[in-house]
Amino acid sequence: MALTNSAQRLNDIPTGLDSVLLEDRTPLVVKGMQIVPSGSNHFKHTDTVVLYAEIYEPLLTSENPPVVATAYRIFEQATNKTSVFHQYHSRR
Repeated sequence: MALTNSAQRLNDIPTGLDSVLLEDRTPLVVKGMQIVPSGSNHFKHTDTVVLYAEIYEPLLTSENPPVVATAYRIFEQATNKTSVFHQYHSRR
């Protein structure tokens, strides 16, 4: 899982980056956007925050795949309330 306030469209990223800097790195890309993880989990109210989550279950490609489920809740300390709740269940 990664949180960020720095997501860039793939078309806006310079292509002339030094290949040594990119060696052994796989960018986090979803829907044409590259996600650059933040070193913090605190953001300004004016920030647009992106949550990137990836779950790997090799048995999902099997004949009888298991149901995989995950959930997350984003809690705002200032209001003492949950602002976002999301659940995901894989389909059989």
